[in-house]
Amino acid sequence: RQGPWTPPDLELVDEKATSLHEGVRGADALIVCCPLTEKTRGVVNRELMRGNGRPLHLVNVARGGVVDMDAVIEGLESGSLGGFAADVFPQEPFLSRVDDPTNEASGIGPLLRLQKKGLNVFLTPHLGGVTDASYGSMARMFSDNVLAFFGEQRFTGESEDSRWWERPEDGAVVVPPPKDWQR
Repeated sequence: RQGPWTPPDLELVDEKATSLHEGVRGADALIVCCPLTEKTRGVVNRELMRGNGRPLHLVNVARGGVVDMDAVIEGLESGSLGGFAADVFPQEPFLSRVDDPTNEASGIGPLLRLQKKGLNVFLTPHLGGVTDASYGSMARMFSDNVLAFFGEQRFTGESEDSRWWERPEDGAVVVPPPKDWQR
């Protein structure tokens, strides 16, 4: 048992895979969060989705080019993908063209059509992590950098407000852990 949130009948699988395909086989979900390099471009492809043996739920928060979007559309249509969520796309921004209301030029038009058909598709235009708290933190880091540049203060990489999640006065929601988690 791994913790109080783990059902008692759930087993921890601790096996080493020799490839990404082997590691994903049988998984319920794959969350992609890696840089886009020549080695990772298109690494989440048809073979990976088809070889899973069960419908895979795919979440891409990495870079758009890591996932083969044609394979995503094919997987959703065939059922080898049980769902797709993304905050990144091969071409961004994707909702900015007044002359292309169907978003065909950006390549997400087919995903929007599948979403309208009721398939499990969730798309955000590269702003899934944008919150009041994250903007506040970015503004504080930016001002710290500017002040450090002009010699007003030494930049340490952390401001006194960098632990915003612990500051309810900044709008953060502080949720204490359940009592049975505390030792």
